[in-house]
Amino acid sequence: MLNWLIYQPDTAFEVTGGALGRLWEDVHFKASDGTKLNGWFLPANAKSRRADLTILVCHGNAGNISHRLELAETMLETGVNVFRT
Repeated sequence: MLNWLIYQPDTAFEVTGGALGRLWEDVHFKASDGTKLNGWFLPANAKSRRADLTILVCHGNAGNISHRLELAETMLETGVNVFRT
């Protein structure tokens, strides 16, 4: 196996989910193999007609959930919930 191809995400958070100035929840859970995972749930406005929808955002091959919050903010403006992992 080529271990040098495995990406190690940045472990230090630059900000919290509260940086957007709205409610958020820090969620910790385990994958089926026992791997510890963390995500931030950002709820839609309670009056939104789309508050029953949730978009899952995976940060990808760089950084962590504290990076690129402007993407979550844009999605929240559409009236949906956002879960960042």
